[in-house]
Amino acid sequence: KKKTKYFSKNNNNILRINYLSENLKNSKFIIMFRDPLNHSASLKNQYFNFLKIHHQDSFYIKYMNFLGHYEFGKNYKNYGFAQTMSNYKKEDINYWIQKWINVYSHLIKFKKSNVHFLSYEKFCANPKNTISHLIKEKNENLDIDTTTIKNKNLNIKNNSDISNKAYELYEMLKKL
Repeated sequence: KKKTKYFSKNNNNILRINYLSENLKNSKFIIMFRDPLNHSASLKNQYFNFLKIHHQDSFYIKYMNFLGHYEFGKNYKNYGFAQTMSNYKKEDINYWIQKWINVYSHLIKFKKSNVHFLSYEKFCANPKNTISHLIKEKNENLDIDTTTIKNKNLNIKNNSDISNKAYELYEMLKKL
C-alpha cells in the first residue's frame, strides 16, 4: 500500500539476525532487551503456562509448531547458541537466567550499523520518543498505541553468580 515503514515483531528473527542484517542493509533491526531477572521470570512463567495449555489441548502444540514457535511448553526447543543449560532444571530461575545470558551473549556479536539494542525499561518510559529516536523520524506520526505499554517490574531477587553475570551483560547492552 505504498508504505515506507514496516514494523515486525518476530522472536525467531534472532536466529537469523546476521543473515537479515547483511542482506537488508537499508533496514533497521531493533533487539529489545529487558532486566535479566524480570525477563527470566517472565520466560519461566510463559514456559509453564504453555506447558499447561499444551497438556489440556494438543491443538495448541500443533498450531505453535505450524507457526515455528518453540519458545515455550511441550514443544520447547533450545537453539544452538542456547544449549549450555544442563546445570539447571526449568523449574529453577537460574535456568532462565542462563538462557538470557546465552541469547544476549550471542546477539551482542551482531551489533552493526543497522542492528540496534533497545532497553525495554527505557522504551516503556517513553515509547514514541524512543522509537522515533532509533529510526530518526522525529516528526513522523508513528501511529504506535502506547496505552497498553507498561514496565512489568517483578522485583525478582537472586544474589547468585549467574545473576551477577547477567547484570554485567545487561549493563553492556544498555551502553550500546
